[in-house]
Amino acid sequence: MKLFVYVNLYLLMVILPSSAFVLDEVFKEKLNNINASVYPNSACLNDLNTMIRAIGTADGIWALKILDSSSKIQSGIAILNEDIGQFDECIQAENKDASISGKYCLGYINPVTPNTELHQIRTDKVRLMQNVMALTGSKISSSFANQKFTWAGCLPKSCSINDFSYFYNNILQRFISGIEIDFSEQLCATKYDESSLSIGAILTIVFFCIMIGIMIIETFYDLYCQKFGIEPSIFLTAFSMYTNSQKLFKISKSNDQLQFLNGLKFFSMIWVVLGHTYSEAIQAPLSNVLDVLTWSNQLYSMLLVSGLMAVDTFFVVGGCLVAYVYMLAIEKGGNINIFIYYLHRFIRLTPPLGALILVVANITPYLGNGPRWTLIRTYQSFCQENWWSTLLYIQNYVSIPKVCAGHCWYLAIDMQLYILSPFIMYSMKRYTKLSFVCLGAVISIITGVNFYVAWIKKYGALVSNIYIDSTDYQSNFYLKTHVRAGPWLFGILAGYIIFEMKQKRLKFRPHKVLNIIAWLCSLVLLLFCIFIGHDFLRRPEYSEWGNSLHIAFIRNIWSIAICWIMVSCALGYGGPINWFLSLPIYQVLNRFTYSIYLVHLVLIDMWYSSTKTPIHFSDLMMGYYFWGHFCFTFIISYFWVLLFESPFIILEKIILGALLKLRRQKADT
Repeated sequence: MKLFVYVNLYLLMVILPSSAFVLDEVFKEKLNNINASVYPNSACLNDLNTMIRAIGTADGIWALKILDSSSKIQSGIAILNEDIGQFDECIQAENKDASISGKYCLGYINPVTPNTELHQIRTDKVRLMQNVMALTGSKISSSFANQKFTWAGCLPKSCSINDFSYFYNNILQRFISGIEIDFSEQLCATKYDESSLSIGAILTIVFFCIMIGIMIIETFYDLYCQKFGIEPSIFLTAFSMYTNSQKLFKISKSNDQLQFLNGLKFFSMIWVVLGHTYSEAIQAPLSNVLDVLTWSNQLYSMLLVSGLMAVDTFFVVGGCLVAYVYMLAIEKGGNINIFIYYLHRFIRLTPPLGALILVVANITPYLGNGPRWTLIRTYQSFCQENWWSTLLYIQNYVSIPKVCAGHCWYLAIDMQLYILSPFIMYSMKRYTKLSFVCLGAVISIITGVNFYVAWIKKYGALVSNIYIDSTDYQSNFYLKTHVRAGPWLFGILAGYIIFEMKQKRLKFRPHKVLNIIAWLCSLVLLLFCIFIGHDFLRRPEYSEWGNSLHIAFIRNIWSIAICWIMVSCALGYGGPINWFLSLPIYQVLNRFTYSIYLVHLVLIDMWYSSTKTPIHFSDLMMGYYFWGHFCFTFIISYFWVLLFESPFIILEKIILGALLKLRRQKADT
């Protein structure tokens, strides 16, 4: 392997002193060589001169803090310990009259290597990893390593990005050539950032205070009625914590329920949160990047890489429930009112989502700070600009790449497919055989188109493959409804079959041996989908056939396996798996799944963005982080459900019930 300039940087770091006084001498030298009359930023230059003169004086501790908080040569270079400086020390550094204070900027080290192929220079950290691993004799892997090596700088707040680039790149050039530090204003911070609440933040806080106040008042009203045996008003207890908590933790039983779906959905959500815990941690600065590569060489790491399949499980389950509930309503003699059908879904999803958008767009930037906190401000700007597309559930087509609450792309696809569901279900009820043929044809067309697009665009099947730029794949392919509809359509078919079998109109009684074989095949297919890409889909050599076939068929294979699990469990052939997935506890936990899905990634991003020291990566630490993230998310989701889910479900029933009653009265007259 060709050793890039980063090897020289590695060797340099082993012998280079790391004292802030070395930077002091370099700054003095650079300042002496600058012609103040022609330097574009005289304010920065003057503050730097003042800072240098203050070092060593009785009142110069603030100046030393500015130099000391910048990145220097740290221990742990051999395992790629990243340095992000001292954020708090930098922004808190200030002279006596507060005329000069620290400005922290996080930069990325880039190699200057022209005429090199794109896939060789796409990620500089990987190249550094590869060089160090070559020196240490470690096995090279490419998974989960698409971040660049970081360098933190601290200068007076009067200095611009150009000043940061000038001084720190000149410092590096003094010792080594072939690299440069790329600073961005988006990754800079001072202690004066976001010092006062915006109008939007104030209004959002007022809104939440009103909602919480209503919940508290109605809870006391409910408790008062319970104590004195008074029949409470349903409307005045819609926000009651007491009544709604009872409903949330109540176990109900009905022959029409598909209890196993509760466990299936809950564990899929666990998988999603666990996957985001790992993926977000790996994107943060790490103290042992080399260990990430060792981890990614392990076969079991695919359990996290393949966590994307959990989303397809939700699509399958969603399609199954749509078909099953629709057919159940028709069977009971009900007529489907399309307007109410759509309105119910919109009311079910939108209040919790709208509340999340309010928080992201107005509140989150004030909840912390840190080296990467500007990412939170970036997400804020996305929501301020494109909140409407998320609330209309079209963000997967119109707001890319600036998607508000980006992880909610799933809701857009789910809503768009839900809008189509009455037409699909009507045709299935009336033209069953033809509908099965048509849905099979649609799934085949989707599969073929996905294969063709992946082949032409040379998409990588695994987002974790850093040798392939996945930006276009995620923006223009992965998030599209016409690409992801296959699993949902499989779920529609499974839901219809389950309903017909439970109604005894479609008979299927597999022999015990056949049932065991089918279960084994399903489990093998699931394991196949998880582990198939471990080796050949992560290589630098692109495989058209491998990647295109994986993209086209892997979700179909996964969906078929999940469909068998659902059908078998629904008909009582699931054995211990059905028993486990149908445990009553999952009925309770599943009621929090939607809110967990909404808030978990926002909380994880806030935690990692506020982290001011490199994270140590290990499965044990990720396990602790996961349970911390999940438990905190669950607590927040509990109140999210009480504020924005349960009350609006009750209000919907009250309002729709009144409208239907009024319609019947008009019909009678």
